[in-house]
Amino acid sequence: AIASSDLTGTEIYSFDFKLIYDQSILNATSVSSSGSLVSKWGSPTFNIGNGEVRVSAGGTHPLSGSGTLVKITFRVAQNAQVGSTSPLAFASFMFNEGTPQATVHNGTFTVILDTAPPVITVGPQVSSVTSRSAVITWRTDEPATSVLDYGETTGYGQQLSDASLVTNHSFTLTG
Repeated sequence: AIASSDLTGTEIYSFDFKLIYDQSILNATSVSSSGSLVSKWGSPTFNIGNGEVRVSAGGTHPLSGSGTLVKITFRVAQNAQVGSTSPLAFASFMFNEGTPQATVHNGTFTVILDTAPPVITVGPQVSSVTSRSAVITWRTDEPATSVLDYGETTGYGQQLSDASLVTNHSFTLTG
């Protein structure tokens, strides 16, 4: 999240910034104003590419209060190693047409080991059952690989797996 100190009384009606990062470590995936100081302005305009994200927003009412300006979602690159770092640096930041002047603080993102396993948040569910097939689905709280053990006894005996990192998991059993 891009956070801000108290903006009350500063007459800020717009902002524009460019945040740069190491795309071999991080990939920006989305920008949101939900629950932020600019949520009344609607969705910000953004462009993601080549290790940078540019965000612009504006509204008819001035910003007030402090807190999250916008939220940027990143995904750690699949080949990023634990301990790798990426700068999160403002190449530019401007309120209105330059007034008031913004003071920015750059940061660093460090890849850490994810020690918490994904949690199944929905399912498992069985659907589309016929005499020869059934679909098994479930959802996890973070991207994860899929493994389904199944069989005709409590020892199961068969397994399906998919190495893709997804949150919506699905297998069709046939036979």
